[in-house]
Amino acid sequence: TFACAEEVAKAYLLYYLGLLPLVPVSYDAFDIPLPTAHLRQAFGRPALVWLLNAPKLWAHLRRRGVRVYGFVVNCAADMEEAREWPVDGIMSDDPRLFRNTPWLAPRDC
Repeated sequence: TFACAEEVAKAYLLYYLGLLPLVPVSYDAFDIPLPTAHLRQAFGRPALVWLLNAPKLWAHLRRRGVRVYGFVVNCAADMEEAREWPVDGIMSDDPRLFRNTPWLAPRDC
């Protein structure tokens, strides 16, 4: 099951307080907005984008067996940037991006 918005907010809070390793998680998937260039540009780099940019949190969750998915990536430049994040999957409104992304193997689409 995916973490609901409340669980996502709780995970970020516990992560920033250093308490997340001590708390059990009841979900097996976690989806987050990827802080790509377009998101940073749209929001003008506010604190929210800075807070969401937590690759160590995502890596921690993955080590605990939680799959981490990033959304929404809707242009080729953001797709390339998302490639560097420690996530298990990327969501897009434009499935053609996956077909035109050379680093994705056909089995991954």
